[in-house]
Amino acid sequence: ITDYSSIYLEGLLRDVPPVFIPYDQDSYERGMPLPYDQVTPGPKPASFAELLDALGQALEGASAFKAERDRVKQLYFEYQSGDATRRVISLLENEILKEGK
Repeated sequence: ITDYSSIYLEGLLRDVPPVFIPYDQDSYERGMPLPYDQVTPGPKPASFAELLDALGQALEGASAFKAERDRVKQLYFEYQSGDATRRVISLLENEILKEGK
């Protein structure tokens, strides 16, 4: 569950269904780099009853927003294979450590 935090993005790599609570979106003053509704792939409940329903669906796997989660994941993550450690080591070995020699 999040409001405007980007914490949900890491969850997209594991296909964790987020639930958004933009209760004060009209008065939110920090600004957003991208249109909120285009990069928040999940329900945005407007009442407590809707929140409970959205949480229940998320806990069951929430396939309703699966295509949207995949689309947003593609926007934010070039690499999705889980090989981050290997890529960092390769970068260190091939680029950074090579420059020091």
